[in-house]
Amino acid sequence: MPELPEVEAARRAIEEHCAGKRICECSVADDPKVIDGVSASELEVTLVGKTIVAALRKGKNLWLRLDSPPFPSFHFGMTGAICIKGVAVTKYVRSSVSDSDEWPLKYSKVFVKAPTGEARYSEGEMPELPEVEAARRAIEEHCAGKRICECSVADDPKVIDGVSASELEVTLVGKTIVAALRKGKNLWLRLDSPPFPSFHFGMTGAICIKGVAVTKYVRSSVSDSDEWPLKYSKVFVKLDDSVEFCFTDKRRFARVRLLKDVHSGISFLNESPDALLELVPVDEFVESLSKKKIAIKALLLDQGFISGIGNWIADEVLYQAKIHPLQIASSLTKESCKSLHKCIREVIKHAVEVDANSSYFPKEWLFHLRWGKKSGKINGKKIEFVTAGGRNSAYVPELQKLTGRQLEGVLGTKRRKSGSEQEEYGTTFEESESIECVRTHRWKTSTRKNDGIHGKGMTEK
Repeated sequence: MPELPEVEAARRAIEEHCAGKRICECSVADDPKVIDGVSASELEVTLVGKTIVAALRKGKNLWLRLDSPPFPSFHFGMTGAICIKGVAVTKYVRSSVSDSDEWPLKYSKVFVKAPTGEARYSEGEMPELPEVEAARRAIEEHCAGKRICECSVADDPKVIDGVSASELEVTLVGKTIVAALRKGKNLWLRLDSPPFPSFHFGMTGAICIKGVAVTKYVRSSVSDSDEWPLKYSKVFVKLDDSVEFCFTDKRRFARVRLLKDVHSGISFLNESPDALLELVPVDEFVESLSKKKIAIKALLLDQGFISGIGNWIADEVLYQAKIHPLQIASSLTKESCKSLHKCIREVIKHAVEVDANSSYFPKEWLFHLRWGKKSGKINGKKIEFVTAGGRNSAYVPELQKLTGRQLEGVLGTKRRKSGSEQEEYGTTFEESESIECVRTHRWKTSTRKNDGIHGKGMTEK
């Protein structure tokens, strides 16, 4: 049976091959005798999205230190064993494990999968906060600390904004990438000296690192089989250890700019709170919504209100909070506002934890059924579409109902017109009155502790 040396061998193997990797999939056996004090489903939910920081051991007990608690522990008993696919880990007679066994192994109690080199895709139409955050993390992991030894910039003044291609090339070559930072849907690189290149992804912008799986989305028009440099590359960079990355954009709505310093960059991008890093406290959120006489979907899409929420995230959080996309924000109940705040936090947190890889989004999310503008069903309930905030919006009428005066207005309209015309137009008089103020508001808050930048050095002055 396993004793200290065997458990230490397992710990070292995990430390060498798994530390620093994020758990993207987990399957736990429904065996309460082995899975002690927690249900299989609860353990799965707890582990997915976490990063393994270290493997630790005391005596014959092993546990994983993750980026946040709780931490899974393993007592090997008489036949327990750690097995890593393709890696030789010391086995002992009673473990009943062979290198020729198929995966997952027959007696597996906890099966964990971390991201590898396979392609990862988001079904999203265009990049939103989770996709940009995935790109930031990839650059931080593979490019930070490396020097730019070669740079090629496309002669495309629509995308390369406010600086010539040659000037941008000269500015970048010789600089070292210190960190990758993000606010909302904007990303920029902090170099060892200013100015710093910033990237707004537009509709089809994408960061690609040669040989590294970075989440791609439908409209990015990038495939792992494409030759390098990529066809729609706008900025191509080669680092001193032969790592190559580029920023691509097929439809040319992206923008690449130079920022004089981090703080001017924050002001340049916008001053609204980042939806992941600095979502305001729930009471302040409720108070702010009570003052906005605009459809809630349009408000969520406004980057001056909250940074990082795009079309699919807005649809998802409204569906989960059971709020109609055309409901005027100020008419929402306090309970609905609190529910929306909770859903924004949870949806974005989960999407970021799985690097925006939509195959790991919960199956019950509206996300999986909202594409193509075709009516479908989710949990037996019909999905319909309406224009809100200038965008095609998926919602479930049975769950997301207009309330108050807006409901009365719809009922009155249906008595005079066909209901289909009202749904197609999708705007109440109250909403149309307030639509012009969508870009005029700002959060009034003194609770933010940083500038909402995601990345190293985000509080540096």
